[in-house]
Amino acid sequence: MKKLLQVFLILTLLTVTLALTATAATYGDLTYKVSNDEVTITDCNTSVTSVTIPSTIDGYPVTSIGSYAFSICTSLTSITIPSSVASIDDMAFGGCTSLTSITIPSSVTSIGSEAFYNCSNLTAVTFEEGSKCTSIGDRAFRGCTSLTSITIPSSVTSIGSEAFYWCDSLEEITLPFVGNTKDGTSNTHFGYIFGASSYSNHTPKSLKKVTITGGTSIASSAFYNCTNLTSITIPSSVTSIGSSAFSGCSSLTSITIPWGVTSIGSSAFSGCSSLTSITIPSSVTSIGSEAFYDCTSLTSITIPSSVTS
Repeated sequence: MKKLLQVFLILTLLTVTLALTATAATYGDLTYKVSNDEVTITDCNTSVTSVTIPSTIDGYPVTSIGSYAFSICTSLTSITIPSSVASIDDMAFGGCTSLTSITIPSSVTSIGSEAFYNCSNLTAVTFEEGSKCTSIGDRAFRGCTSLTSITIPSSVTSIGSEAFYWCDSLEEITLPFVGNTKDGTSNTHFGYIFGASSYSNHTPKSLKKVTITGGTSIASSAFYNCTNLTSITIPSSVTSIGSSAFSGCSSLTSITIPWGVTSIGSSAFSGCSSLTSITIPSSVTSIGSEAFYDCTSLTSITIPSSVTS
């Protein structure tokens, strides 16, 4: 009797283990696995041209597009991602050279490393309103050479190294902060997301317009030597502009410093040789040495009485 009971228990444990183990199956051109009652898309027929991912398969929600799921699907021109998906994993769409646009549902919380690597015909990336995305991985959009503009939602708190490296057609970008993280604790220069090891080299020559929507400071050398930028919008949340923050931005023609900024660091705008106008609010109390040095096109500037040093 004891032996029969032991056998029964062993069989029961095996059954439970198998139930918890991911199982692979196909759904049309898609391959998927089920784990913990959730579906991950793991592979696809590489010859597909258009894919609509279902929100459920066999009653289970599709929550993830797995690593390499659509990698090297070079004929894929369009894909629809359902609102059930929470993650787009590493290299999920890497090498999809015919993909022209992508809409990322508001449900997606993370975009993995190289998720859209070398999607060379991708011209439009749209994050749905109310996006919950918090992280964009290293090299996520590297090699998207046809991308001309992108708006990163305010929900994002970290953007990886080289996220937009080799995006050589990028003309404008909207970001919730400058650098790697929203809290401004590391890699606070603009060039970090373009592959720069320091300061802002490697930024695309095509890039003209930058809009920052959040953060409390523009760090020292944040936009140092971004010679092609003509327009930079600073948000009202910013309270300080660091030393050499915009130094060498020789194509910048005008800039508005929002009310709330209290300090402007030394050499902050030095070498902005095309700058013709700048507005300094009465909230500013200190301006560092040579803050406007070599701004050769600036004919006049009004320093508010609030400035004491």
